[in-house]
Amino acid sequence: MDPIALVRQQTRAQHLRVERLVPLALTPLTLPYYRQLLATFLGIFQPLESILSNLPVPADLQLAGRQRSHLLVLDLQRLGLAPDAIHALPRCADLPRPATLPQILGLMYVTEGSTLGGQYISRLVLQHLALDETSGCAFFSSHRAEVLPMWQRFCAIVRAEVADDLTQQEFVSSALSTFLAFEHWIERSLPLSSPE
Repeated sequence: MDPIALVRQQTRAQHLRVERLVPLALTPLTLPYYRQLLATFLGIFQPLESILSNLPVPADLQLAGRQRSHLLVLDLQRLGLAPDAIHALPRCADLPRPATLPQILGLMYVTEGSTLGGQYISRLVLQHLALDETSGCAFFSSHRAEVLPMWQRFCAIVRAEVADDLTQQEFVSSALSTFLAFEHWIERSLPLSSPE
């Protein structure tokens, strides 16, 4: 089975649980909630990107160009948080530690997939808060026209490297662990509804 189709199928429930914890389309989006959302995402994306930076990620993926936590810092600064306050924000420590290439790609399936959802979120942020990539929505607006080509390059590498039952099992298990880490972190860090 195609590994991308398989992981999408096997992680659907976890993906939906994470989406339900960030119900941006269901409640009016407020600036305090959005600022907290950025802080929450920084708390998990920054340590995940640090983990990936110390792993043998295939050079074809051009990892440095895919990393986006610096954009969360930039957005928070543009929304009024001082560097010291950003540095003091909590970071997630309970994260998967991939040891094999399929596990690395499983973790990246979640982080890379989030760029696709970011395009939808950026439209909501523009609609409700009038923020764009220059005024506090750089993270969710990242890659713009390159989002789909970058996703397609990632999927092509997954299909080349995750070809048998064992590697597919590692790939899916790592993606599930990463979704679970997101779910637990968001539950601990983000209010259930948008504050006024």
